[in-house]
Amino acid sequence: APAAFYAKWEVTHAQMAQICGCSESTVDRWFQRGKGYQAPEPIYLRRLAEIDFLWEHYEQLPLSLRRQVCGRDD
Repeated sequence: APAAFYAKWEVTHAQMAQICGCSESTVDRWFQRGKGYQAPEPIYLRRLAEIDFLWEHYEQLPLSLRRQVCGRDD
């Protein structure tokens, strides 16, 4: 799932780390091959799924919810 999120939203590993609340090196390990690979923990997969949903359906969210989530008036 991290690779699909990465490709879909064209984010950096640093941005994914910020979204997930983990280090950039943790995200880097999700994309490594072989010995350095580390599978993402379920909490990180959930956070990516939540952000994917919010970004995918942003325009459909009520303005009050958008303000609450984003803190802006867009």
